[in-house]
Amino acid sequence: MPAPCLYLAGVSTEDELILQLCRTGNADVPEAGSVDWDALIETALQQRVAPIVFAGLGASVLEDDVAERVQGEERTEFLATALRKGAIRACLAELCERLHGAGIDFILLKGFTLDFDGRRPFQDLDLLIRERDLARTMALLAGDGYREVGDQLNRHVRESEKGNYPRQLAWNNQFLLRDEERGVLVELHTNLFERRRVHYLDLDQLLARVDVLFEARVHDEELRCDTLPAELQLVTTALYASIKRSPTTGHFRLRAYVDIERLIERGVRWDLVLEHTRAFGVAPHLSYAFEMARRLLKTSVPSDVLRTLDGELGARERIAVRWHLRSFCSLRESSLIWSKLYLLATPFLLGSRWSDRLRCTLLLPVLFPPRWKMAAHYGLAEKSPMVYLTYLVNPFRQAALAVVRLRARG
Repeated sequence: MPAPCLYLAGVSTEDELILQLCRTGNADVPEAGSVDWDALIETALQQRVAPIVFAGLGASVLEDDVAERVQGEERTEFLATALRKGAIRACLAELCERLHGAGIDFILLKGFTLDFDGRRPFQDLDLLIRERDLARTMALLAGDGYREVGDQLNRHVRESEKGNYPRQLAWNNQFLLRDEERGVLVELHTNLFERRRVHYLDLDQLLARVDVLFEARVHDEELRCDTLPAELQLVTTALYASIKRSPTTGHFRLRAYVDIERLIERGVRWDLVLEHTRAFGVAPHLSYAFEMARRLLKTSVPSDVLRTLDGELGARERIAVRWHLRSFCSLRESSLIWSKLYLLATPFLLGSRWSDRLRCTLLLPVLFPPRWKMAAHYGLAEKSPMVYLTYLVNPFRQAALAVVRLRARG
């Protein structure tokens, strides 16, 4: 089995400890002074695996001051998660009654459907609805006091599209509302991913088959709503890990791979997983996600499944998977070179739009990232004229980062 993090020059002690705790629930804590506990706790929280890490550390032999801090962090996270889940559960119960009463079908995604041990943290409520029901659902929830916040939170929405949901549907798949009383964000999804603008992938075959999810849905008596069967949950979770939580996006989350591990542990029919993979045309993404799960958590993906997935790949897709894997550097960082190379090559390896290929040939995604990203990088207001100057500085910043990382590896 491949070693975790194959392309790392050296995995930090903190990362190794987190990975070991997520794999087995316990770990041999290194000797005193060799762990940066601030970094470990911050990473565990950022990677959405804090409950697993804190529980595992609680069963380990720690120095008194460290043990006290871990217990305090665990209590704080437990209470925050319990309160958040209580609000989300109440919101879900209300939505089940309202949407079912209006004859609107929906499928609950992620969240409670993956919370097998009650320790999975999540922030919002994800509902998959049919595109034809979007306007009616938005109007119904707005009438119940939900506030539309997608135009403010989704940075990919252009000024000319704000408030115009039919126009956004040409590329967008998620529309956001907030229950202000409970502080719960509800994401209405009309499909699994965006059609364009957010990525350079060709996902048309997948997005054209969203009705398959509604045909295969199962009813969860406890949640009182429809969810996906285990095999489709595994496929969609692996896609989420590969696309939304790719290290190349800057939003990598170990939690996605823990979800993959838990789903496989509970048992799936691999023939159905492969059947869905072929039908959706997503073999490169599942090949990447399953290999990452093996490297990070030693997830038991059958070797014949990996061979079958590899057999589904063409030469360009194999290159994409290889470069995607090399983009991972650590739980907090991606490889500056490989992530940029994967980004620029995606339209040629996994995409089909000539406009995307032209943009990447001209290096536009690297030289001219979106204005809001540049503002965030440099701590500026998005509408500040100083943002334009950052485009002059950014190449030097990228070069300096590359030098710093090369020195760290040396």
